[in-house]
Amino acid sequence: MKPLKRLLILTILTFHPLLGQDSLSGRLTRYIFDAEYDSARILILRQLDDSPEDPRLYHYLGRVYSALEEPSSAVLAFEEAIERDPANPRIFRDLGKALEAQGMLSEAIDAYRSALGRDSSLIKIRLKLGSLYYKQYNYPAATSMLEKYLACDSTSTQALYLLGRSAIKMKNFDTALKICETTMAIDSSYFPNLLNQGIAMYYIEAYADAIEALERAVALRANSDEARYYLGQSYFNEERLGEAYRQFERCITLRGPYRLKAMKSATMTAYQMELYKECIRLAHQYLASRDDDYLMIVTYYLARALSEEGRFEEANRAFEDAMERLNMPFIVSTIFYRALNFYLQKEYARAIKLYKKILAFDPNYAYGIYNLAVAYDEYYEDKRPAVAYYEKFISVAGNSAIYAHMVETALNRKKQLKERLFFE
Repeated sequence: MKPLKRLLILTILTFHPLLGQDSLSGRLTRYIFDAEYDSARILILRQLDDSPEDPRLYHYLGRVYSALEEPSSAVLAFEEAIERDPANPRIFRDLGKALEAQGMLSEAIDAYRSALGRDSSLIKIRLKLGSLYYKQYNYPAATSMLEKYLACDSTSTQALYLLGRSAIKMKNFDTALKICETTMAIDSSYFPNLLNQGIAMYYIEAYADAIEALERAVALRANSDEARYYLGQSYFNEERLGEAYRQFERCITLRGPYRLKAMKSATMTAYQMELYKECIRLAHQYLASRDDDYLMIVTYYLARALSEEGRFEEANRAFEDAMERLNMPFIVSTIFYRALNFYLQKEYARAIKLYKKILAFDPNYAYGIYNLAVAYDEYYEDKRPAVAYYEKFISVAGNSAIYAHMVETALNRKKQLKERLFFE
């Protein structure tokens, strides 16, 4: 028997004296057992004609409306019941459920708290409140309520999941992992806990451990876009780009809440794998969604992929779009690749102007200094600016192995240009 039916039938038994006739009570029980809730509603409304002030009838009517999935009518019935019996915690509890069904979360919280204030033994309300606080992004309140619930029911995996997720949202990753360990001892194959564990591991950059947890999660629930997204991110950070790309692709096809995040990550991954046509396709797919959350980074990689494909004019336009949306971490990189795009088109004057703009943001940006030297070298008859920038690059690069090949090239070219200038 479904819990709602059982609850309604048990409530009928409490109404037995009220209903006045055994046959009426029996008919009502039968209606509920057969899920004939509309017939039950009609019977209660008829009884209200004779007993219009009895709170139990309104309470029961509200439950029938809830069973009929008419939460607004249920709320009205529960409010009538509360007006006549304001001390009854169960009416407030059921009002909370009806308000929650309507998406009125703040009002539902108030109703649940009123129920709990009238009867502290209704411990499951604490779990409800913890869930609603979580949905409202009030993670400290959710944590407090869930801890109180767990003090009464320490093996509730649902409560532990929400507590762990709240810890993740508050960036308390070590706490989240301890909660995951507790949950694992209760149920080692509980999907939400494996998901929490994987996400927490991802954020502390323990990517191999994150992969292990998230692979288990995906094996249990293949259509979880959240699990696949974080698994893809973990693969990406482990430089397992092919596996990352496959997870992002699957996440996109699931069309869940993580679809656009996955599309952004797939665009980046395709570029890193030198799949420039795929990068362009994914970027255009993202742009068609008209979502703004990741527009800057997607446009940035679109511009770079177009430039790699030799589609320079389209790349110019994409770089211009990216420049309009820049935040500080991407300013230097975007300007650099836009300048490189002009350089590849042999538009040296425009490239030089942008490389100088980079140095206004970061005077020691080695790649910008080197490319500026090369642009002057190729564009200007007067090679003295090129020599000056080669020298500056050599000084900034120092002994770093990253720039070793470029330093060797700069030293050779500087020597050639200085000899040329000597004989001019």
